[in-house]
Parts: sequence; C-alpha cells; structure tokens
Amino acid sequence: MAQSEILTLAKQGNPKAIAALMNYSLRSKQITVVVDIADACLSVVATAPKPPDRAFMIHFVRKGLDKLGIESLDRAIVEGYGTDRSRRAWQETLMLEDATTSNPFVGQIPLLNSLPAPLPSSPPTPPPVTPTLTPDRGLNRETTSPARKKATSGKRKTSKPLHPVLRWMKTTIGALLYIVCVAVTFGLAVPIKVFTALLSENALYQLPIAGDMFRGLEVAELFNVLVFAVFGTGLGIATALVPKAFGHRMSAALLIVALPVIFVLGSFVRYEDWVRDFAANEQITHEIAIETTDTYLSSQVGRGGFPGFYFYTARYPILPVDASEMKEVKALEERTVARINRVVEIEPENLSRLFSISIWGVRIFYFGLSIVTAIAHFSQGEELADKLAKRGNFRKGKESRI
Repeated sequence: MAQSEILTLAKQGNPKAIAALMNYSLRSKQITVVVDIADACLSVVATAPKPPDRAFMIHFVRKGLDKLGIESLDRAIVEGYGTDRSRRAWQETLMLEDATTSNPFVGQIPLLNSLPAPLPSSPPTPPPVTPTLTPDRGLNRETTSPARKKATSGKRKTSKPLHPVLRWMKTTIGALLYIVCVAVTFGLAVPIKVFTALLSENALYQLPIAGDMFRGLEVAELFNVLVFAVFGTGLGIATALVPKAFGHRMSAALLIVALPVIFVLGSFVRYEDWVRDFAANEQITHEIAIETTDTYLSSQVGRGGFPGFYFYTARYPILPVDASEMKEVKALEERTVARINRVVEIEPENLSRLFSISIWGVRIFYFGLSIVTAIAHFSQGEELADKLAKRGNFRKGKESRI
C-alpha cells in the first residue's frame, strides 16, 4: 500500500493505519502497540519487554494525534504493559485539543517509502535498531510552515467532554427515542403481517381450484419478505440512538425473540378467523365456538387451541366451518386418500405422513427465508445507523483488534 494511502486512512481514523505508523516508528525501542477506536475514543495498548516509559508514550501519542487531526476523536486512553501482559503497568487518559506540533510517528515522507505494502494484521517483530527512525530524532525534525500550522489548527475543533448531568440527559433521551423507534418498527411490521394474512384468507385462498392449493402451500407466508425487511431495517436504524455495542446487542435480542412470534402471527389470525366463522355459521357465542373447536382439534391431533390448529393444518389444509362438516371431514379424508392411493399406490398412513412432512418442510423453508431476510436488512439498518450517528462500522471495529 502506498504511503499516501496509509496516511489518508490514518487521518480518516482507521485503527490499522494508525497502528502501522506507530509500530513502524517505535520498532527501534522494541515497543508494539494495538489500536482500537470506539465511541470517539482511541485506545492504544503499548507493550515492550519492560513497560514503556509513561511520559514518552503520552508525548508520542499526543503529538501524533495532533498532527493527524482526526476530527472524530475527543479522547485517547494509553496503557502500558510488559511482554508477559500479567498486569497493567500504567494507564493515562488524554483529552485531545487543537495543537500545531509535529507528529512523532508519521515522520518525513522519504522514510515512509520503506513501509511494507500491506497493513500489518499483528504487531511487527522488532528489527535491528535504525538510529534515523527513532521517534525522538529524525521523525521529530519535520518542519511545519506557519500557514500549514494554521490550517491544521483550524481543521480540528474537538469539543470538550460533556458535563455528567448533560451526558446523563443525552443518554436518557437517546434511550427513550430508541424505545419509540422500536415501538414504531413493531407498529409497522405487525399490521403488515395481519393485513397480508387476512387478505390471503379472504381473497387469495377463496379462488376456485387454485385457492385450496395456495392454502395448502401457505403462500401467504411469502409476504414475510416484506414484513421482516421492515422489521430488521427498523431495529438496525434504532441503534443510532444509543451506544453502538448496547444497541447492537439489544436490537439483536429483540429480533431473535420477536421473529418466531411474528412468523406464526399469520397462522394465529387464521385460527381466530376460523373460530369466528364457525361461531357465525352455528349461531353460537365465541366462547362456545372455542370449546367446540378445541374438542374437535383434540380428537384429531391430540391438542386444542392455537397449537392444535397449527398441527392440524399441517395435516389437513381444509377446515370444517360448521358441526356437520366436522362429522363429514373424516369420511371425506378417507375417500380422498383412497382415490390418491389408487393412482400412486401408497398406503393411506404413509400418504398422510408424506403430506404432513411436505407441509412442515414448506413451513421450515418460509421460516428460514424470514431469518435470512431479517438478518440481511438488520445489517443494512445498522450501516445506515452508523452513517446517521457518524461513527465507524461495528465489524471493522472488531476486526481492528489484534
């Protein structure tokens, strides 16, 4: 990688580029650093056979950051360790301010021509001492013209840390807005799911001939692509309102918990619609209709309520809408199986089992499609949240750790 690309990446706040420059300059002192950036804070962990000199490292980091002028940083935490890393020798927090001094690890341009092309993925092995590359010699000789000093000084305008009360208010407001955003996301996804379920049950599944086939294949679940695209994107965008790591974990947890609930919501709407139609056809109350349908489901699949309905529809796509059809459904099933048996020569029990396996396979496919859609759009929502909050990518922050 060219020297100009490394410098550009470092000035943009790329942790790998910053670490590459630091490690190249510090190799004569047998000091290696690991750099990370999170929440406008630069973390520098310095390791040497003996813990690095505290004053030297503080001066080294401060001068270098002042020269790079990374606007997204407002503080830096520098830590010193011995090679064994058994315990931390020291730690210092720097509040970054405008400065016009030179950079201790960028050095003069000719020296950077010798940098290796790829950025190092781990701290480099200390090479033989090269006197001209020591941070307190050649690299501090860079002269800066008054005009350039003024330009550098004017470019960086880092705000001071917020007062604890203001920080608490900012966090609280962000948390409240996050809750509102999550609520709006649920408020969009759930009605879309209910609407598509009702539309399918009262229009798509009522089509002559094709309606029964569509009901058996539960094609209404294809609308999950739209539902979980909205749901995943909304939860991803909501992470812009809270600290990044917290928002990622909280939204991911909500996604994991809510996804199966929203997925079966269409079947629950269909179950309620069936009970309501049964009550209307038999002219009985809703409570009595629930008792009657529960008794019927228990006799067919061994359980009542919505769980019984979900298992029943995996075996019998057509539902009885009154008491007379409940009595006839068994005979109708036997006649249908007998007709199919004459064509394909499959035993009735095996045919029923094969049909049930097919329906569960379709449901598993739809559920997998929902998971993929939700995860993909959740990632896209987080990327948009990073842009809105003007912060680094979550995955890149992870990968910059060495």
